[in-house]
Amino acid sequence: MRVLAKSLLLLILLFAVPALAQVEPPARVGRVSLVSGALAFYGPGDSDWSAAKVNLPVAADAWLATDPQSRAELRIGADSLDLANDTQLSFAELRDRVMQIALPQGRVDLHLRRLQHDETAEIDVPVGGVWLLQQGVYDIDSGGPDQPTRVTVFEGSAHFVGGGIDTIVNAGDMLVLSGSGTLTAAVEHAAPDDFARWCRSHDYDEKRLAAPRHVSPAMTGYEELDEYGEWAAAPGYGEVWFPRSVPAGWAPYREGRWVWVEPWGWSWVDDEPWGFAPCHYGRWARLDDRWGWVPGELVPAPVYAPALVAFIPPPALAVPVPVPVDAGPPVGWFPLAPGEVYWPAYTRNPTYIRNVNITNVSITKINTIIAAAPAAGDPPPQVVHQQFANRAAATVVPARALVESKPVAAAAVAVPPQVLHQAAVAVTPPVLPRPAATAPTARAPASTAASPAAGHAMPPASGVATAPIPPTPSTPAQAKPTGPAAARPPAKPNFSELAPAPRVSPMAETQRQSPTTPLGVQAPPGGTRPPSAAAPAPPASVNAAPPAPTPGHPPGAPDFSHLAPARVGPHGPPQSAQVAPGASPPTAPGAPPPAAPAAAGEPRKPVSETPATPAAAPTSPPTAVGRPPGPPDFSRLPAARHGPQPPASPAQATSASPEKPVATPEAIHQPVQAGPGPAATVPPAHAPPAAKAGVAQPSAPDHGAQERAAAEAAARQQAQQRAAAARQAQQRAAAEAAPRQQATATQQAQQRAAAEAAARQQAAAAQQAQQRAAAEAAARQQAAAAQQAQQRAAAEAAARQQAQQHAAAGGAGRQGHAESCGHPGEPACPK
Repeated sequence: MRVLAKSLLLLILLFAVPALAQVEPPARVGRVSLVSGALAFYGPGDSDWSAAKVNLPVAADAWLATDPQSRAELRIGADSLDLANDTQLSFAELRDRVMQIALPQGRVDLHLRRLQHDETAEIDVPVGGVWLLQQGVYDIDSGGPDQPTRVTVFEGSAHFVGGGIDTIVNAGDMLVLSGSGTLTAAVEHAAPDDFARWCRSHDYDEKRLAAPRHVSPAMTGYEELDEYGEWAAAPGYGEVWFPRSVPAGWAPYREGRWVWVEPWGWSWVDDEPWGFAPCHYGRWARLDDRWGWVPGELVPAPVYAPALVAFIPPPALAVPVPVPVDAGPPVGWFPLAPGEVYWPAYTRNPTYIRNVNITNVSITKINTIIAAAPAAGDPPPQVVHQQFANRAAATVVPARALVESKPVAAAAVAVPPQVLHQAAVAVTPPVLPRPAATAPTARAPASTAASPAAGHAMPPASGVATAPIPPTPSTPAQAKPTGPAAARPPAKPNFSELAPAPRVSPMAETQRQSPTTPLGVQAPPGGTRPPSAAAPAPPASVNAAPPAPTPGHPPGAPDFSHLAPARVGPHGPPQSAQVAPGASPPTAPGAPPPAAPAAAGEPRKPVSETPATPAAAPTSPPTAVGRPPGPPDFSRLPAARHGPQPPASPAQATSASPEKPVATPEAIHQPVQAGPGPAATVPPAHAPPAAKAGVAQPSAPDHGAQERAAAEAAARQQAQQRAAAARQAQQRAAAEAAPRQQATATQQAQQRAAAEAAARQQAAAAQQAQQRAAAEAAARQQAAAAQQAQQRAAAEAAARQQAQQHAAAGGAGRQGHAESCGHPGEPACPK
C-alpha cells in the first residue's frame, strides 16, 4: 500500500508540472549602467552576493546593495534608477507593464520617463507603499528606526498608502512620515541635495537622442548608442547602427564575459558601455568591411535575450586548437545574422520564441518553424541547418575561460576561417566539461535560499509587520497578484570579499529545464525539487550538504571586497542535476558565512567609474524575520562559484533518473562528461546532515526497485499521454486552420472582385467624361465655324451691296452726260 500511495503521489505531481509551465521568461530587464564604488548583486538561485559590473542584466527577484561609500545607477528601458550609499533593494516584479521595487533600506532616485495609463510603478518601503502616478522624478528614502521616511516628488505625482496615511504627493512637495504603527505625516518643500544633483548629472536628455527614431525607448541600453556610434541606411536592412573606435579584428561578442543568470542561463556581459542593446536585441551583419548592428522592425516592447548567438561545441572543430590541456576543450560562438532564428534553450514557450525573433525574422517564417517544432523540444531542422552567415567571425576560447566567467578576449585562440566554415553549429549552449585535475575545490558555504516563483516581495517594517495597503480604486493599477515572496539574500553583503560574478546555489540546479521539454512546457520554478518520495535516501558522507535554510532568508550580507565573478556553470535538468564546482553546499539556517580567500581583482572600465562618495558608517539594525541580518560586509565577500554542467545531450537528459543515489561527493563536483555513462545527481532536499567519515550507511529498502519501476512507468505513461495530446492538438489546430484559411481566401477573393468592379466603374466614368468633353469641344468648334460662315456671308452681302451702289452711281453719271451732250455713246464732249 505504501508503494502504491507513493506512486500515486508521484503521478499527481508529475501531471501538475505542465500547469506551471506556461510562464514566459522575462521580456523586460534592467542593466547596471554606472558603479561608483562597489555594488553587490544577489539573483535567483545564487548562493551568495557577488560584484555587479556594468551591463549586468537585472530582472525580477534580483537584489542589489551599495556599501556606505558607494552609489550606483540602473537603467530599465528609458527609466533611470539611482541607488544612494548604504542602500539595499530588490525587484519584486519587473514585467512589461509592472515595476515593483522593495526598498527595505536606503534611498533611491527614479526618473520615470514612460508610464502609460495601464502601467504600474510602485516602490514599497517598510511603512507603506508609494505608487507613482505620472512620468516624473521621484526620490524615496526608506528611513529607519530613528529616521523618518521621505517621499519627494520633483516632477509628477505619487500616492502613498500605509500606517493610516492615504495621501497624494504633488510636484515640488516632500512627504515626511514619522512614527511606527500609526504614522504622522508632514508636507515640506522639495529641495535637491547632493545625491539628487549627482543623479541629474549622470542622467541623459532623451530629446537630444536620435536612437528613439530607430528603436523603441523600451529597449534597455538604447541611450548609449548615439554617443558611441552612428546610424546609416543600408539596402535590405533598413537603419543600421555602426560602432565607432573598435579595434582592428574586432567582432561582436568578443570583448566581455559569460555569466550564469537565472532564468536564462549563460548570459553575455559586454565590456563596452554601449554593449547591452546590440548584444541582447537585433542581429549583426558585415557591411562594407565593418560590423553593423541591425535592430530590425521597430516594435513597442522589444524582448530581451541573454545572447543572440550560435555556438560551435567542443567536438565540432576538425583540427587541433592550441589550448592548454588543463584549460578544457575549445568552444566558440558567433553572432546571428538578420533573418536567422534564435532558438532558446531555457524555454519552449511559443509566444516568447515568436516575440524574441519578430524584429529580424518574418512572422510567416517563425510561425512555420514553431508549428513544425518536434514534440520532444529539440530545435527544428529549419533552425539547426540555417546558413549562419557570421560563422567565420566566431570567437573560440578554452572551455574554462567561459565556465569561470573570465574575459574572453584575452583567452581567444586563432582558428582558420575554413575550419570554422566546416565546423558543426549548435543553436543552444553546449555542455562544457572541465578537467577534473584543475576543477576548483569547493569552499565552505554560506547558506542557500530557495528560489520560489517570482511574486510581490513586501519588505517587512523594522519591528512592525505592516504591509502597504493598495491605493483606492481611483488610482491606477492597484490590484496586485499575490504569490510567494522572492528569495532573499542570506545576509547583508560583505563588500570586501565580493566574488567577481554571481555564484550558483546548488539548490537551484535540480530543476533546470530539460532540453527535451516540449513547446509550451517548462520545468518547475528554480529552487524546487522533483518528487522524491520514491527515492531511497543516499548514503551520508562527511561532505554531504546540511539542510538548506528556510526559504525567504538571505544568504548573508555581500562582502564587497570579494564578490564572485559571475555565476558559472549551466543548470542541468532535474534528471542530472549537479552541485556547481566551486560552489558550496548549504549550511544550517542561521549559520554565518565562513571567511573565504579574496578573489583576484579585475580592472574596472574607466567609463563606468566615478570617485566613491564618502558617507558615515552604518549602524547594524536588529535582525527581522525574513530580512538580511545586517548591512553587507563589503570586506569579506567570497570568491566566484563554478557552476554545474547540463547533460551532454537530450538523450542523456532523459535517461538519468532523479531517484538514483549519488556516487561520491567528489563526483558531484565533476562536470557531466559526454558519453553513455549516467550523470551524478545532487542529494534531494530531505538528505540527512553530514555523518562522520567511515561510518557504514544502511542499504536502500527492498521496495526501492519497485518504487523506481512505478515512477518510470508513470513517467512513460505521462510522456505517451503528452505526445498523444500534442498530436491531437496539432490535428485540431490543422482542422481549425483549414476553415479559417478557406474563409480568408473567400474574403480575399471578394475583396479582389470588389476592387476590380470599382476599378471598372472608375474606368467607365473616366471614359464617359472624356466622351462628354470631346462632344462639347466638337460643339464649340461647330458653333465657331457657323459664326465664321455667317460673318463671311454678311461681308459678301455688304460687298455686293457696295458694288451695286457703285454701279448705280456710274449709270446715273453717264445718263446725265448723255443728256447734256446729246450724243449718248459718243466720245466725251470737247467742252
